[in-house]
This record gives sequence, C-alpha cells and structure tokens, in this order.
Amino acid sequence: MARKDGILVKLLGGDVHREDQLVYGTRTLENLADYHVDKVLVGACGLTADGLVSPREEHGHLIKEMIKRADQVIILPITPNSVKVCCFA
Repeated sequence: MARKDGILVKLLGGDVHREDQLVYGTRTLENLADYHVDKVLVGACGLTADGLVSPREEHGHLIKEMIKRADQVIILPITPNSVKVCCFA
C-alpha cells in the first residue's frame, strides 16, 4: 500500500507482535491519540451484536481507539487458525 501514489502509511510506536504482525501496547495508544484518519481498515475475526471479535484484549483496545479517530470504518473479515475470543463495542 505504501508504494501507491497519494497514500501515506504511518507506523505507530510500540511492540511488534510476531504472531499478529501488528503493533500495539501503551506507546501505540499514546501515539494514536495524535491522529485522526479518513478511513481505518479493521481486521476482525467475527462480529456479534455486542461488537467486533478480536483474538487478544490488547488488539481490541487498539481497534476501539482507532475507530474513535476515523471518519469511516471498513471491517475486513479474517479467519485465524486459533482464536482466543474477546468482544469490544
């Protein structure tokens, strides 16, 4: 995506988790507070009446904060091999 003209990709600070291939943690949430985005693409393991389903609690907190800072939320369904479920609204 970063190779496309007109698209700016930002990487927040924090810990890179090998299994998930994403960055999250306290520093990530602190960095995220400085941003507002037009669109956020969110990968979710599932959707319930209570909200999205995420494999890890930390991941859920990050997505919740990202959603607050976006004009448009685009949900991308994913199917991981094994999931520890936690819900967040």
